[in-house]
Amino acid sequence: MLSLAEFQFTLAADLLDGGMRTARLLPGDPAMVREALRVHRNTVMAGLATSLRLTYPTVVWLTGEDFFNQAALEFSSKYPPQNACLSDYGGGFAEFLENYDPARGLPYLSDVARFDLVIERCAHAGFTTPALLSLDHDTALELDGSLMTLTVEYPVDRLRDAFDSNDADSLEYVDMMPRGRHFAVWRGARGASVKPLTGSAVSFLGAVLRGETAETALAAALLHADPEEALAAIKNEIIAAPFAHILPHPNGE
Repeated sequence: MLSLAEFQFTLAADLLDGGMRTARLLPGDPAMVREALRVHRNTVMAGLATSLRLTYPTVVWLTGEDFFNQAALEFSSKYPPQNACLSDYGGGFAEFLENYDPARGLPYLSDVARFDLVIERCAHAGFTTPALLSLDHDTALELDGSLMTLTVEYPVDRLRDAFDSNDADSLEYVDMMPRGRHFAVWRGARGASVKPLTGSAVSFLGAVLRGETAETALAAALLHADPEEALAAIKNEIIAAPFAHILPHPNGE
């Protein structure tokens, strides 16, 4: 006889892969038990698909409900939730899409999923301590605590804009050539805000968010541009951005 933990583990496996191993362990008519398990499994998988659909709306819009539902079913079967908070579920969906056979002809789809995820996480982020970069003895650069950076190959911002406006016709004019595209994403007054960045700006910003010094962050920016261009990018794309504020240094005199 199985222990309670073993029974729960077996039932969870049945819900994920559609097996009926627990049917013989439950009392009652076997056919009715199997039908009850099928109903329960459909409810569980539908709930996981709905969670993914809410996190990845652009992916749903681009691929259609049938494609997405099948992808969500396979993803959820392979990668079930690790905690009870479904709003945190699905973080690995972009990587899953990279190796999902039906999406082989849609190389941009995983980048779209990454963008959707960042938008979702930033829009619903709780309070996080702002990042603080010491510029000199008197001033510091404060960055919004929800700020994240993202680098992708495809024009995910244009695809998301098309989804937000439900304008499928505009997709015809989107440049889908893969090349480095960089973004800052943070929680604004009306949800997630997005700002395109140059390579030097995103390298500087990424270093700051990792806790690096101003010197290290500047060295990262200089890998992508000459000093004049890099400093201009930092000034115009970061310091002047809504997610950044210049403050008196907290340790200043």
